[in-house]
Amino acid sequence: RPGGGKTALVALVASVTPGITIVSVPFLGLRDQWVKVLDTFQVPTVLFSSKREFDSDPDHLMRSITSQTKIVVVSSDVAAHTPFIDAMLKVAQRRLISRIFIDELQAYYLDREFRHPLNLVYAMRKDLPLQLIGLSGTVPPALVEDVTDMFCLERPHVIRTSITRLNVRYKILQAPAHDSGILATLKTLFASNEWSYFVRPQHQGSGVSDFVNASSLLPADKFIIFVPFLDLGKVIADEFNLPFYHGSSRTVKTAIPPLTPEQCGHIISDFNRWGSGLVATDALGAGIDIPGVKAVICARTPMSAMAFVQQTDRGGRDDRACLAVLIPDFKAGMREARKLRIQHLADSNKKDIAGYNLIETVRHGSKQCVRGKMTGLFDEKVSKTTTCKDLAANTDIEVFQVCSECQNVRPAQDPDNLDGSHVYLAPDVFPPPKVTLFTPLTQDELNSRLKAVFSNTSARAEQRYLQYVHNEQRPILEMQRMLNYLGKRCGLCLVFGLGLEEHDAFHCPYYTRLAAYKAFKGCFNNECYQYWPRNVACYHCGVASIGGGNALHEDYGGRTTCPVDSAIFSIAFGVLDRWPEEMRTLFGVDFGRNFAKNVQHLLVPDDTFKVGLFKVVVWWWWTKSEGKDWKEFA
Repeated sequence: RPGGGKTALVALVASVTPGITIVSVPFLGLRDQWVKVLDTFQVPTVLFSSKREFDSDPDHLMRSITSQTKIVVVSSDVAAHTPFIDAMLKVAQRRLISRIFIDELQAYYLDREFRHPLNLVYAMRKDLPLQLIGLSGTVPPALVEDVTDMFCLERPHVIRTSITRLNVRYKILQAPAHDSGILATLKTLFASNEWSYFVRPQHQGSGVSDFVNASSLLPADKFIIFVPFLDLGKVIADEFNLPFYHGSSRTVKTAIPPLTPEQCGHIISDFNRWGSGLVATDALGAGIDIPGVKAVICARTPMSAMAFVQQTDRGGRDDRACLAVLIPDFKAGMREARKLRIQHLADSNKKDIAGYNLIETVRHGSKQCVRGKMTGLFDEKVSKTTTCKDLAANTDIEVFQVCSECQNVRPAQDPDNLDGSHVYLAPDVFPPPKVTLFTPLTQDELNSRLKAVFSNTSARAEQRYLQYVHNEQRPILEMQRMLNYLGKRCGLCLVFGLGLEEHDAFHCPYYTRLAAYKAFKGCFNNECYQYWPRNVACYHCGVASIGGGNALHEDYGGRTTCPVDSAIFSIAFGVLDRWPEEMRTLFGVDFGRNFAKNVQHLLVPDDTFKVGLFKVVVWWWWTKSEGKDWKEFA
C-alpha cells in the first residue's frame, strides 16, 4: 500500500549488494524526491534528469558514475532512451549492474498510451541481464498479469499488503449542484467538529479562516485538497489563500501561471515546514511522501479508484487518525474523459484495472462500504472483502475508523475516545513470503548468475522490441506514402473527388460545408490543443512519432513548420462527413453531422494509431485510395 516503506527497501538492497541499481521513476517531482531521500540514507546516487544530456555528451555524464556509486536515478524517458542504454552497456563492462527498480509501477501501465517512453523501459533488459522489481502501492491482481507481459517478467513473485487502512475515515459528502457549491461545502466541513477532531487546531475560533490558516494548526498538522481541474484548483486556492501545486508547465487560460520544478519543490518544502493546507492536482497524487497530513479532500470525483486511493493515502502515513473526504461530481457519469476511457476499454475488450467504473459508484447515501469497494478491487484474492462490518467482527482488531456509509457499524473500542497519539496497526491478511537463503557470491559469480537466469528474458525483450518497432513504423510508412501522394492538394477535394489544383482546405472553393470544417478545426485549436499528446504526434499533421522522434519532420512540437499543415484534419473531416456509417462502426460512436462537438472521440488513445484522428486518415487511405480490406491492415 502507499506509504509502505518502498523507498527504504531500495536503499537497503542497493547498499548491501554489489554493483549498481537503476531506479526508473515516471514523474519529475518524484524523481527529485528520490534523490533527496537517498541522500538522507547516505547512499551514493547519480541523477540523470534529461535524455538531452545523453544526446549532447553521454561519455562526460557516464564519468560521473564512480566506483562508489550504488544507485542511478533516471526518469522514464531517460530509461527508454537508446543513448542511455548504450551508455549503461559501457558502464557494465567495468561495473556490475544488478537490477532495475520501477517505481509507481501502476503509472507505467495506466499512462503508457499518452506517455510514450513508458512503453519502452523494458528495452534495457534486451541488452542487460537485469532483475526487475516493480514498486507500487496500488496493485490490483489484474495489473500483475499485464505488467508481466509488458516488462517481460519471468514467474514474478508478488509481495503485497492489504490496501486497508484502519486509521483512515472515508467520508462521502452530498454532491453539490455546481462548482460554487464546492466552496460552500468546504466551508461547512472546515467549521465542523469532525474536522477539528482530525486536524486538531490549537484553538477553535468562529470563522472559517481559523481552520485553514497556519496559526491555527499544530506544526505537524496538514491537509490537502485535490482537484481534477486547474481552474477549480485556482478558485479554491484563491478563496482560502492556499498555495496551489500543479504539474502544468505552461500558462492555462492566462490566470494560472506555470510552475517550474524548482517552484514545485519550494511549495512542498514550505508545506512540510509550516503545515496548514495545500491545493493540488493529481501531480501530487503518487509517490510524493508528506508527513503529518491529517486530512485529504477530493474536491470532485477522481478519475479512477486507483487515483482515489493514491490521493487519500497521502494522509495518515504515521498510522494515526486521518480524514479522507470525497465531494463527488455533481452527478454520476458526467466526466467525459472517464466515459471515453470506459468506452475505450470496453471496445478493446480490456479489463478496468484502474476502477473507472467503480469510482462512479462511490456516492453519498449509497450505504455501500467505501473501504469494502476499494479492497474488493485491490485485494481481490482475499477470501472475504474487508468492509467496516468485517473489521468490527474481527476479534484481532479493537479499533478502526468507520466510513461514513457504515454508520451503524461500531468497532470494539470507540476511536473518538483516543487521543492523537494512538497508532492503528492492522493484522496483515496476506501471508509473509517464503525467504530463500543463498550462499554469498563474488561480483563475477553474481554477474554470471544474472546472465544465466535472465538470458530468456533478454531474448523476449529483444523480440518484443523488434515487434514494437515494426508495429510503430507500419502506420508511419503508410502515412508517408499518403502524404507523398497528397502533396499540397486539399484534403477535402481528395476525399470528395473535387478540384485537383493545389489550395488550402480552409479556403476550398468547391466544398459546400466549409463553415462546418472551420468549426471542426477551430474546436481543435481552441479547446483540444491542451489535450493533444505532443510526445506522440505532431499537432499540425497528426502523424504519430516513434520513440519521441518523427518520421516526417525532425522537430515537430510546434518548433518547426509542419510540411502538411492541416492536411490530416481536412481529410478526417471529409471522411467523417462522407462515410458516417463506417466511422460509427470503426469507433462505436455516432458522430452526427456536428463534428465540432465530437472531436474528443478523435483524441482517444489507440494502441496502433496513438490518436483516433490518425486512424480515420489511414482508414481512408487503405480502404478507399488503396481499395484494400481494413481487416488486412489490422
